[in-house]
Amino acid sequence: MTQITKKRTLASGAFLALLTSTAPAVTMLIDFGRTDNQTTTGNFNNIHGAVSALATPAVALIDSAGGATGIILNTDFTNGGSWAGTGADYAGPYPAILGGQPSTAVIDSLFIRDPASVSLSLTGLDPAFTYDIVIYGARGNNGGADAEWTITDANGPNASAYDVFNNSTNVTSISGLVPDGSNEINILYTTSNDGSRPRGALNFMQITSNPVPEPSAALLLLSFAGVGFLRRKRI
Repeated sequence: MTQITKKRTLASGAFLALLTSTAPAVTMLIDFGRTDNQTTTGNFNNIHGAVSALATPAVALIDSAGGATGIILNTDFTNGGSWAGTGADYAGPYPAILGGQPSTAVIDSLFIRDPASVSLSLTGLDPAFTYDIVIYGARGNNGGADAEWTITDANGPNASAYDVFNNSTNVTSISGLVPDGSNEINILYTTSNDGSRPRGALNFMQITSNPVPEPSAALLLLSFAGVGFLRRKRI
């Protein structure tokens, strides 16, 4: 019995290793902020600009190991974005999910004026993967409870709203996003002038890609399980 169990373990382990070795999960880290406060430790993607200077960069993302991913983050700040000065920096505390991130990655931000919107899109995504996205925004001198993120994938929009003023707890975190027919995921951040600190901020983003097993791989896994079951029955 022990030998048969070990064979099943080895077979299943080999199969799972095949899946994970050919398509590992990959994490991308993005720092939004001033040119003089970029994150230089680790393998960060820096999207930055001088204070009050608008920019619309398209950035080829690297992963946390420094490897190319083939994914492009396109940004459009022309409808209300600029880089916040030091007076808007928020020095924490930060949400627990951001634990371990360098301070330069979370303290400064893209300033989103009111009424305004900032658009981002991820292109070159792999339809064989799903994607988890975490977005954090915070300001130390004002914020906006009406600021809303809308992340749209193949299954439609996902909305999240919170006040970024002295934000120590809230993030937008959405898992299992599926690229659309153009292999894209689109992100929109909007604010409206309601007279109550109507300001938005974008400090940090994390993107994780997760491989989706192909149907044939799932059937193969079931086959391994079935063989093990038959062997146990014979004993």
